[in-house]
Amino acid sequence: MKWLAYRARVHEHIVEERYESAKDELLAATEADELDAGTITKTLELCARLSRLAAEPGSSRGTHLESSVDEVLDLLQALVHFPPESGDDEPLLRMVHARKRLSTAFAIGPIDILEIRGGEVWGVVGTNGSGKSSLLRLLVGELALDAGDLEHPGLQRESRGRSWRSLVAWVPQVVESWPSTFSEELASTLAYFGVTGAKNARRAKNLLRVHELTGVADARWSQLSGGMRARCALALAMACDPRLLVLDEPLAPLDPAARLKFVHRLRVLADRDQLGVVVSSQHVPDIERVSDWIVVLDGGRERFRGVPLSPSVSDPDLFEVELTGATLAGLRAELATMANVRSVSKGLFIIELFPGVDRGTCLARLALAGELRSIRLLTGSALYHLWGAD
Repeated sequence: MKWLAYRARVHEHIVEERYESAKDELLAATEADELDAGTITKTLELCARLSRLAAEPGSSRGTHLESSVDEVLDLLQALVHFPPESGDDEPLLRMVHARKRLSTAFAIGPIDILEIRGGEVWGVVGTNGSGKSSLLRLLVGELALDAGDLEHPGLQRESRGRSWRSLVAWVPQVVESWPSTFSEELASTLAYFGVTGAKNARRAKNLLRVHELTGVADARWSQLSGGMRARCALALAMACDPRLLVLDEPLAPLDPAARLKFVHRLRVLADRDQLGVVVSSQHVPDIERVSDWIVVLDGGRERFRGVPLSPSVSDPDLFEVELTGATLAGLRAELATMANVRSVSKGLFIIELFPGVDRGTCLARLALAGELRSIRLLTGSALYHLWGAD
């Protein structure tokens, strides 16, 4: 479907704050593709929001702009977020009936059948010690299975006689430091993969531009923040021109705004390059924004697998609120008869309404507890399945 290619370009324009270009891309999409009336209506609404963003004077940008961009990206995701289509396209990687014992007390699996295709983003979520990192290490071949099979039909076909690992980019949670400047490290990494001479310089420049790292090209490891190191690690991973990108907890060192930008960059890479992406994280809502599939791990076992944010009748009313000046103890006291409350970080809370409680009444009470900055509906979120492990 041509719409997916348009989505990738629109995402890129929005992330880079080229709102008029994003609007033009959306309008072109409505003319070039066969879209139903409902989708066209939503597309035009999105175009209107982009026009308002483009008209924002620089002096008024800031928190308001960030929240507006957040809304636009959410609408774009809802507009074109389809589960992976069925078909006879072979997966890049397939894990079947997998088990791996890591100690006398802990094992991964059984993982029945896990198939990852190009253009898909898989989110692997769970608490500390749930087995996320170990599962990813099994996928990239760092750990060997005790039972089951790990197959690579798509990767082997595209590797043209090389090892399938040559098409896999693996970004562990702890990234190794480099002794030189980042641009020198990037050039060295490209040379390792056979990109030399003038082509090396062009590729390095393009990677710096695409990942918005030109400003830190001459920086050394010690001069970079944790968030910037994560972005540099992603650019280095893309130097091998991979078909499968696997990242372990890349959001851990990032602030909320940086997490949003990072996950949407992963979505752009998957859509634009038909890259398979597997990313683990404890930041469930951020991962759900861009994932085609979510896997929840608990004690090494799959607790849930499904399309994110696809509520069923039995799902609780769940939403995320940002409240300035509120405390967890204060909110729990205020909503004692209305909802369960959990703290995500300072000022950020998850609210799970009790059955029969009116959402509007609850929000009115929340507004009394502090300054209500944002609300995000999460009904259907994998958070509910993750909390069931508590």
